[in-house]
Amino acid sequence: MPCSSLFDKSRGGDYNSVMNIKNSFRRFINQTLSGVRRFPLPAFFGFAVFVSSAIYLFAPQPQGEVENTVSTLRDTALQAAFASAFAFFTSTAATLAALRFSLSREIRAALYVFSVTLWIPGFFLAKKMDEFNYASLAYWGSICICILIALYLCVTAFNEKTVFLHILKAVVFAEWIAGIASVGLWISLWAVNELIVPIKNIDEYMLLISVFSQALITVNVFLSQLSFEKAEFPVARMYKALVFYAAFPVYVMYVAVLYVYLAKILVTRNMPGGQINIFVSLATAFYLFFYCTLKAFPGRASDIFYKIGTFVMLPCIAAQLIAVWIRFDAYGLTAMRWAGILYTVSVLFFIGVVVLKKDAVRAWLIFAAFLCALSTLTPFSLTRVSSLQQKARLEKLLYEYGYYAFGRFAKPDEAFVVQIPHETRKAIADSYKALLSEH
Repeated sequence: MPCSSLFDKSRGGDYNSVMNIKNSFRRFINQTLSGVRRFPLPAFFGFAVFVSSAIYLFAPQPQGEVENTVSTLRDTALQAAFASAFAFFTSTAATLAALRFSLSREIRAALYVFSVTLWIPGFFLAKKMDEFNYASLAYWGSICICILIALYLCVTAFNEKTVFLHILKAVVFAEWIAGIASVGLWISLWAVNELIVPIKNIDEYMLLISVFSQALITVNVFLSQLSFEKAEFPVARMYKALVFYAAFPVYVMYVAVLYVYLAKILVTRNMPGGQINIFVSLATAFYLFFYCTLKAFPGRASDIFYKIGTFVMLPCIAAQLIAVWIRFDAYGLTAMRWAGILYTVSVLFFIGVVVLKKDAVRAWLIFAAFLCALSTLTPFSLTRVSSLQQKARLEKLLYEYGYYAFGRFAKPDEAFVVQIPHETRKAIADSYKALLSEH
């Protein structure tokens, strides 16, 4: 080959491609590091989740006299991982508030200290999260509140049309990067185990790689995408194809199926069953999503959606409420049923704000955070309200048939027991089982 071919100008395109890849990678690293600098506390707590998880996974197996010490170390490490994840969400909301409102250094410091100190209650809540109880409700409810507040802070007058698509893009991009890293590390670890030297506890290493990709890569890449520019975010054509041309027609078809079911109810005169609840809840969730995102794609279809989409949901919600009342009358209130009712209330609130032509999205985020706090951090929690209702229902049924009087249980006459209808017996058994499952 002639030496001149090494410097052939036709190869300039390959060189430019390599340089473009290099520059893109450099911009990606710089942007991620910039995100770490803007969100230092969330980045730190993401790292703390990784370290705590590593200690939990690789603490030595308890043997003999050290069994209690090692078990305590593992339990403490696991609690610290959950507490660090808790503090990640609180510090993220605090950092977003500081950036959004350009708070003074003193107020920002106080806000950061407060968000960090919430690690302590998170640690103690994690200690009692082995079952669905008040501790787990408070833990996950607080995280949901932080997420809703963070979304509220991300929405501004400058980006309200595209911010949710931008957040979706950031999540997808961060998970894509983390997924590539995870798969690469898994394959490399597998190759070392099969070809070079067997690795003891390889499953723990695989799990730690997953934690690493989520707690360090996903977190920092996602946070680096968040900003408060005084302009709409650019929307790639791919997301228009996915959201507007693919997902939205499926949503329209799904709503049409629900209307066919409503027509079936009118024709057969059979009241809606409990199974409609989940389908309408999904439909309203999709409605909220498209209401927040279709503004980025102006056009005839979007205009029609914003004019009639809200009213299209009302008959479906009415059928859902009837179905919920039928189930409530037959089986009482459960934690999931109470959660569904609160969600439906939030959707009706959203629809009401839309009809009033106010800022529905931000108003709904605040209202949803309020309902989340109400149902997880107060005496009106999911478990307490349902337990009190089931208890009152059971007492009423037992009192009616002589089993309960003046705060005490009593066995009625056999002749009276025989007269108890089968439906009532089933209702008593259902209330008793519901109380057992919640305590």
